[in-house]
Amino acid sequence: MLPHLVKLGKFALVGCLVLGLDTLMFTAFMRFGLKPNAARIASVFLAMVCSWLLNRIFTFKAGKPGRNFMFECGAFMLSQLPGAVMNAVVSLWAFHHIAIAATYPLIAVFLGSCAGLLLNYLLASRYIFKH
Repeated sequence: MLPHLVKLGKFALVGCLVLGLDTLMFTAFMRFGLKPNAARIASVFLAMVCSWLLNRIFTFKAGKPGRNFMFECGAFMLSQLPGAVMNAVVSLWAFHHIAIAATYPLIAVFLGSCAGLLLNYLLASRYIFKH
């Protein structure tokens, strides 16, 4: 149980770092003249690649032996989509059904992020970085 909690903590730490990186990249792309949609697509793509790489090296220490890096990166990105949906659904549900979350929307964002994090961790640990 403890090894999974340590990995979950590392996964969350990588997520926080990548959130900061995503924000910086989005801001930089906008300042260099990209339109908001293009800047967002580029920053999310690069953030996901960084998330895959950091989780591969730091959280899970390696991917499946013999797996193609590009395939693994793509599979990681796809595996994280359900977590993004879970994040949005839980955030919106909390905002509309929990009074304090409607008053303080960051609570709704936090709850959604936690739900998405758990789902993303389960998918990454069981399907992408499973030994």
